[in-house]
Amino acid sequence: MDISRDIKSVPVLRPFVAMIIGILARGFFSLPERLVLITASASLLFFGGILILRWALKPTHSWISGLAVFLFFMCAGFMVSSRFHYKIKPLADVSSRYWIGEVLTEPQFKNKLLRFDISIFSRDTVAAFCKSQVFLQLGKDSRIPQIGQYVVIKTVPERIKGPTNPGEFNYAGYLEKRGVLYRCFVKEGEWSVLCKKESRSLKITSIRFSRQLWSKIENLESGNENLGVLYAVALGSKSLLTPEIREAYAATGAMHVLAVSGLHVGLIWMVLGYIFIWVKKLPAGRFLQFIVISGLIWFYALMTGMSPSVVRSAGMFTLVSFGKIIQKESSVYNSLSISAFFGLLFSPQWLTDAGFQLSYTAVLSIVFFQPKVSSLFNPRIWLLRKIWDISSVSIAAQLGTLPLTLFYFNRFPPWFILSNLVVIPLVTLIMMVFIVLLISAFSPILFGLVLKVLLFVIAIMNSSLEFIERLPSPHMDSIYLSDFQMFCFVFFLLALSAFIRYRKNKFVFMGFTAVLLLFSSGTLQKYNSTRHKEMVLFSVPGKMMLGFFEGNSGRILHNAPDSIDITGSYNFSCKPYLIERRIHQPEISSLCDSSMHSAGLREIPGNFNYFCRFGNKTILILNNPDYFSGWNVDKPLVTDFVIANNRIPRLWKNQVPVFLTSQLLLSTANSRYTQVNLGDLYVVKPDYYYDARISGAFRYPLR
Repeated sequence: MDISRDIKSVPVLRPFVAMIIGILARGFFSLPERLVLITASASLLFFGGILILRWALKPTHSWISGLAVFLFFMCAGFMVSSRFHYKIKPLADVSSRYWIGEVLTEPQFKNKLLRFDISIFSRDTVAAFCKSQVFLQLGKDSRIPQIGQYVVIKTVPERIKGPTNPGEFNYAGYLEKRGVLYRCFVKEGEWSVLCKKESRSLKITSIRFSRQLWSKIENLESGNENLGVLYAVALGSKSLLTPEIREAYAATGAMHVLAVSGLHVGLIWMVLGYIFIWVKKLPAGRFLQFIVISGLIWFYALMTGMSPSVVRSAGMFTLVSFGKIIQKESSVYNSLSISAFFGLLFSPQWLTDAGFQLSYTAVLSIVFFQPKVSSLFNPRIWLLRKIWDISSVSIAAQLGTLPLTLFYFNRFPPWFILSNLVVIPLVTLIMMVFIVLLISAFSPILFGLVLKVLLFVIAIMNSSLEFIERLPSPHMDSIYLSDFQMFCFVFFLLALSAFIRYRKNKFVFMGFTAVLLLFSSGTLQKYNSTRHKEMVLFSVPGKMMLGFFEGNSGRILHNAPDSIDITGSYNFSCKPYLIERRIHQPEISSLCDSSMHSAGLREIPGNFNYFCRFGNKTILILNNPDYFSGWNVDKPLVTDFVIANNRIPRLWKNQVPVFLTSQLLLSTANSRYTQVNLGDLYVVKPDYYYDARISGAFRYPLR
């Protein structure tokens, strides 16, 4: 088999690759839009000139036309990415106290606040300027904003900050890809609805239908613990999932069924195909069936909020089905390339989205690897054959997405085959019953019966995954892959695929080289981590979390009382750093715990004030600096670091500093009103000071 022949069999592939290069280039540098437009136009004219002169028909000049087309689509990728970045502009002036915006997303409760997105309108024009998250405090009788309403809010938009801790998830970057730059906290009574949008769009109509459907379900089964999974699987929102259910699905490798994607859209397409099979008998029946099913699929996509995964899946199924209608059996690779091409053409930010990468990689991996895996075992018993078919799909998908899964989520589910043997048949049944539920919406009695059946099936799925989660398995939820290691892993899979396809020894050498680089990098990383010794003051809003790390062990101290759960703060702010440094299960202790005295901390006067050593450095932790207000000492205590969790008092008249330190560290436990001016005199006299609230986590490596 020939590589060039395979590439030519997917004509969209080369323009698609060119556009990807253009989008990636825009992420590293920007060029004047006029220059890019001139280059693209020149490439297109040059290509046209070549066709006119018929040089393209000569093998010796065919590369020239290919280069012109490649350059054109590369410029197109650069331009669409530039257009996206141009639309996302920060507000020039945030001094205004009142802002007008349009509600864009369905409001959802989170931490006793109502969260939704709005488009903020510029005061100079009637056009939307940028997007913002809104966290709204509601009273007992408060109304809930609806999609399409124009609201006025009294607030000051706050720019969402990037990561403040080493290895932390870039939530600000994630939101920026969706066009969201700000967040607003609005108190009860400081907002009002101006008016509703005049036009009744199909999106608003479908979302209102979804809301009415869910309201009917909640009224019938209020308090049912399986409603969260139903809401996620059928309507695409994870807002009602409990932490325990999330962990059960993530640990067993079944998290993909909780995000409406190609699996769900494909199942709905299949069921609708059976329901409307009679339409084929009508005149132009095949085309009419395609229109009906496609319309219902896109209506379902609108119901789920038009998430990128649903849009991609609906688009791909539409393209494949349309090809069958016009009697064009297109290659799956070509259909995938077309779907991804148009997806990136309208939303170039999808390229760096983990969901986009995982969905297309999973489909490609299933298409390529599944037949090979399936051929390894051919059972004659029907049940075993079906089990092996599902298992081979799971293995193929896991094989292709493994580098991305480890890179983004740092975990590998060892029981993924067993969990998928359970969830895939059950999700198929759930989606079928859900369609019956939609059809029976106009019959209250039938609707209630079908809903009970649906929730019963979901209960079986939840119980099965919770059982699988409890099965003994190796510790594989703290795996770290660097950018270079992920590249080596992907390169190895490409080399493996090329060898399976073309059976050439050079691909074996390329794969072996990638594996060698991957393991060499991991060994070097492990060696460096054993010699690593560092103190880290993490940036955790409202809390102090101080870590002492040496080799693969460590200890984290925090000032939160025992009644407050710090699991969420630890997982988001601290755990990524620990995974990167290969530190497993550090000891976590509260300063409020009396056992601190035996942990190397010496208590000093005041409420939970401590002194400790780490390496050759001395550290003073002040939870109650006010205790030293007015103290008179003959000689100040000299220490390397002072970590203050509250306001530091100024010196009284004739008072000398109580502490002298090289660095004063203000932790994020301080209120926003706590300030330090090095020109003033405090009970702590520092040479330098560092504010973790502003500058993020403080790191001090010890040699």
